[in-house]
Amino acid sequence: MSDQTMRSEMYAAPKANIERESDGYDETSMFNPKGRAGRIKYIGYVVGFSMLVGFLFSIIAGVVGASGSFPVEGGDEVAGFTIAMILAYILVLIPIFIFGIRRFHDFNASGWWIVTTIIPFVGIIPGLIMTFMPGTAGSNRFGNPPTPPSKLMSVLIIGLFLIFIIGIIAAVAIPAYNDYIQAAGAAG
Repeated sequence: MSDQTMRSEMYAAPKANIERESDGYDETSMFNPKGRAGRIKYIGYVVGFSMLVGFLFSIIAGVVGASGSFPVEGGDEVAGFTIAMILAYILVLIPIFIFGIRRFHDFNASGWWIVTTIIPFVGIIPGLIMTFMPGTAGSNRFGNPPTPPSKLMSVLIIGLFLIFIIGIIAAVAIPAYNDYIQAAGAAG
């Protein structure tokens, strides 16, 4: 190496490997609160999990209703069934809170914001934020970006979301329509 080359390297700008892991994706499980979750995956997991649990609760309630009792020592079947359903509901909230924590992490916010979702009426705002706010581009303090959803997953999740919304509308509209038909029949 010549003297001239050595001097030019000595006064050159320092070279360092400062690449971040931005080319990787967050591969952690959705049931792990550490990591990030994108909008589509968040909506899919929350709606899908809620529908699955609602289906299971319906089966349990149907079996208990068909049997006519819920075995509890002391004899108060209704109180025992209510306590069991409340405990099951609390167990259901844990994964949904984990999904929310991951969603808050996606736009570089603390997962503790999930606590605001349980405040009556105020909880709608963080729910809307988690549903519609885009995540941070690239890595943030909570890790690499979430894996982008496949086209099939996006279509399935949007379909689940639409089924969920149609179910809510039907739950309100069908009884109202039946009341209207009964009122029209009584008037005519």
